[in-house]
Amino acid sequence: MERKRITILLVQNSAPPIEGEKQQLESYGYRVLQVQGNEKTLHTLAESSEPVHLIIIDMDSCSEAQGIELAERLVSSLSLPLIWISSHVDKDFVAKTEHIEAYGFVDKQSGIAVLDAAIQVALKLFHAKLKEMRIEQELLDRNQNLQKLLESLPYPGWLIDRDKNIVSQNKKAEELFHSQSGKLCWAAIHDGKWLKPAQYSEYKETGTCPPDGACRFCRAAEALENQKPVTDIVEMDRHFYKVWWIPISKDLFLDFVEDVTDLKRAELRLANIIEGTQTATWEWNVQTGETILNERWAEMVGYTLDELAPTSIDTWNNFLHPEDRDKSERALDKHFSGELPYYEAEVRLRHKNGSWVWILDRGKVTEWTSDGKPLIMMGTHQDITHLKNISEKLQKELLVKETLLREVHHRVKNNLATLETLLSFQAEGTDNPEVRQGLQNAIARTASMQTLYEKLLVTDNYSEISVKNYLEDLADSILSVFVLPHYITIEIEIADFLLNSKKIVPLGLIFNELLTNVLKYAFAGFEKGKITINMEKQEAAAILRIKDTGIGIDEQILKNGSAGFGLTIVKMLAEELKGTFTVKVDRGTESILRFPI
Repeated sequence: MERKRITILLVQNSAPPIEGEKQQLESYGYRVLQVQGNEKTLHTLAESSEPVHLIIIDMDSCSEAQGIELAERLVSSLSLPLIWISSHVDKDFVAKTEHIEAYGFVDKQSGIAVLDAAIQVALKLFHAKLKEMRIEQELLDRNQNLQKLLESLPYPGWLIDRDKNIVSQNKKAEELFHSQSGKLCWAAIHDGKWLKPAQYSEYKETGTCPPDGACRFCRAAEALENQKPVTDIVEMDRHFYKVWWIPISKDLFLDFVEDVTDLKRAELRLANIIEGTQTATWEWNVQTGETILNERWAEMVGYTLDELAPTSIDTWNNFLHPEDRDKSERALDKHFSGELPYYEAEVRLRHKNGSWVWILDRGKVTEWTSDGKPLIMMGTHQDITHLKNISEKLQKELLVKETLLREVHHRVKNNLATLETLLSFQAEGTDNPEVRQGLQNAIARTASMQTLYEKLLVTDNYSEISVKNYLEDLADSILSVFVLPHYITIEIEIADFLLNSKKIVPLGLIFNELLTNVLKYAFAGFEKGKITINMEKQEAAAILRIKDTGIGIDEQILKNGSAGFGLTIVKMLAEELKGTFTVKVDRGTESILRFPI
């Protein structure tokens, strides 16, 4: 600093002031404020806006005790460098002023040149001290801020220096890892368990820090050298930790660990599932076309991943069968539009050997752009070629069996038709009423079976038959055998539902017996009557009701259990259906069949 810009406070406790020192200092270019060392002077200086850079106390102008007291007050209130000047300086005085931070003792006899040099040295030393104090304060502030940062972390964290000593740590580090500040990090954190077992004894004995790589916990040198954060996953005590090394300066780094055990185990489970199921995976950036495939994806088409590199959506398009492209794109569009929650398509990919591999391709958009466009989509490939081949073989075998089954049904139907014709000829050729009646019963039962086979021939489903269609056609067939007199009306109301073919056969026989009995016996001697047929489905049960307004069955016969052959057949068939059969007599007869479906 130039002398003309330096203001010196010259304190002389004499009246009048001694002018010699002031004039000499001013001759060297200094600005000098000459004051007496009393309370008024100190108060005036404290309120003054003019800066003072250095204090000189003239001990020739005051007693030794006054000078020491004055120096103490000035230094504590003004925080400026202090120089003593006197005509005599002895060892006792220096000892008495050791507690006062002074920057020099100058003998007046030495001359102004020595005093000037002392002033320059004092100012330099004082400025150096101020700089050091600022640095110390900055370091203190930084350390406080770093400690706040450590405590704000949701994970155990440490500040570690270049020599791998722990400078500071947060409470989580102390609680979870029992680490201690001032110790080498590998030894202090979890009692050295981060160190690879083979090197533990070696470095424990020497008390030194192993290089990066020997300690699973440490990649500090790499972080400090590159001045970039470094992360890694390490395993200890069956736990997985994600460790961060973040350089704060060239000699200090922030270190913290996150327990990612659950995440890592989930990743391992997923990886094992993918490997165990031989599933291929893909990740597609829909906007850029960038695509990431796993090794299994390449294996499915006979390549290695290196052979396919670099991969993009074009890789997929190049392998896709031309006939499957539209199908895949339609499924994608439906997923992108929200119509489908995920994408799924069965497509063919060209194998390296020239064959086509059937793939079940599934995926879902996991990330969207801010304007609602698909961004990231992830999915899987499953090789279903074997299943496709089996399905194709089964379809061919099924077609052959269906053809044979239709032929069997056709021949049975024709045989039943022939049998019905023969029975009809037999009934027409006999004069015995009982024989004729027996033959007509046989014809009706044969017609029931023939109607069933007709239904089986015109359906693609051999396991289930429409109850409505079957019973209505069967009623028509029975009515054609027993001509319905004009004075008898019939109402048929049958619900439309499907019934297993194993149940439809006994149902048809029961229906035939009940309706035949009504037509033969219910209206003898009546001039009018009504038949009501109702079939309904109630939850897991089916109910058939056939009711007439005829003479009604003899209740005594029902009580004695001496029903005829037809009702006996009905009860047997009801048991086969695991159902119940009841008869009500009230101005006619109502037969009720209930069975589970």
